[in-house]
Amino acid sequence: MDRVRLAIASIVLAFSATAAADGFVPWVDRPITPPKGTAEITLDFLVGLDEGAAGKVLGPAAGLAWDRYSGLAVRAGVFNGFELGFAGQFLWAEAGGGRQLAGYPYSFQFTTGDSHLVPLYMYGKYEIIEVLGVELGFLLSPEQQLGNNRPALRLGLPFKWVFSPGMLAVHVRPDVVVGFADMDNPDVVVREAVQVSFYADAGIAFNLLPELFLDLTLAYGRNVFPDERGYLPVSFAVGWTPIGSLDVFAGFTLANLDPPAGSRVAGRHLSIGLAHRW
Repeated sequence: MDRVRLAIASIVLAFSATAAADGFVPWVDRPITPPKGTAEITLDFLVGLDEGAAGKVLGPAAGLAWDRYSGLAVRAGVFNGFELGFAGQFLWAEAGGGRQLAGYPYSFQFTTGDSHLVPLYMYGKYEIIEVLGVELGFLLSPEQQLGNNRPALRLGLPFKWVFSPGMLAVHVRPDVVVGFADMDNPDVVVREAVQVSFYADAGIAFNLLPELFLDLTLAYGRNVFPDERGYLPVSFAVGWTPIGSLDVFAGFTLANLDPPAGSRVAGRHLSIGLAHRW
């Protein structure tokens, strides 16, 4: 048993020494915007595990409660404290119905075997102070024939407080999303010209080791106009930073802890992904 413990400790120390030599920043210590001249590409993959429909929705897409940058995302530090980014998701689905992407409502209405590209997101983020930023983005749905799938503006205020450097941080972000419909389009289902939704998440992140991080995030979203019932997603994620330029992560999300009917755990999905920086 002592030899096993010694071997495990040696492996952990070896990884820590490698990461330290690589000069990486632990997950909890990372700033709101990347440093000037650096960039990151992220790819995550979602597998739907909904009750009675497991595996019927999948593809490169955002799935965690704190994730605003869906599927394939690229971001760069253009100036000190200023970030530009782009993201997009593509889903294959065999189940219709409405969904939310961090406050952005969209719909699936098609038959088995169809796919859905929604939405594309372009944004700029500015770090006002070390713990607070502001983000303005534009969401564009390539498939706008459905009422919810409309161009939209997102205004977000990301906040992050590092309580214990290298160990513990808290993050909070409220967003307002305003969508605009083409009222001259006869295929538009939702008749309001303007649609307003609110979304906010709050989470806590731990670095158990410099390379190993955990995150637990609870969120609340609601369509404010037209007014609709809110929803309450929660996500748990675990990640590993084997080298300074790479993160590998996996997470599990319950889509709504306060459903209008049915089980609290009926809507759920698994997310896996990686991020590379240079």
